[in-house]
Amino acid sequence: MVFCLRPHKRSERLLRGDDDETTSLLKSEKFRPDRELIPLLIEQMASSDSEDEKTVKAAGNRQTLAFRKLRAYRQRSELPLLAAVNDDDLQLAALSARILVELNDDRATRTVLDSVSRRIAAGENLSGTPFQDALLELNTPEADAFLLQIRPNSAVAIKTLEKKFPGTNFSNMQLPPSGKVIEAEPFLLKYMTDGRAKELRVIFRPDENGNWVPNPPQPDELP
Repeated sequence: MVFCLRPHKRSERLLRGDDDETTSLLKSEKFRPDRELIPLLIEQMASSDSEDEKTVKAAGNRQTLAFRKLRAYRQRSELPLLAAVNDDDLQLAALSARILVELNDDRATRTVLDSVSRRIAAGENLSGTPFQDALLELNTPEADAFLLQIRPNSAVAIKTLEKKFPGTNFSNMQLPPSGKVIEAEPFLLKYMTDGRAKELRVIFRPDENGNWVPNPPQPDELP
């Protein structure tokens, strides 16, 4: 007698794995995660501890695919994501937060902000994580205050300059790595004026309160 796994059970078995079949399931447009499968999808977003380059790359692919699935079905994923945003795995928690802010739900927003507050107080490095992206998307005074406490990325630099100079669009120009670990974060931004492209260099440094702000300050008018 041959026994066949029900679709739900087969998906559950595959989501507990880390092989090509798991990747194929996540890629499939026919895959619709039932409520019971949401926690397993969230687990797929966790970091890989492997040092093997091939394994890490495969895990990163599955993380991306799982993230996309959860975004597509985020309304049914809300409760497990709310729990995951406080997980010890920073990547899993940050990606969960990134999905939650898209819900535009007061409870989700509050949970994300509370998690950010605790992580900053604990000294966690949130720079370059989806937590930073989530705060940028929230675009509230409380989120902006937290962003000041995190080492800025190019998106933060652009937002800072676009707030100072309304109506001007900035884009990031990649600076070569300095190779030095310094308490400063420089950016080279491009903007258009009178049909001509111009460059503006801005350097962020922590102030006396530990907030990352442009130092030296930007002029009141663009050059």
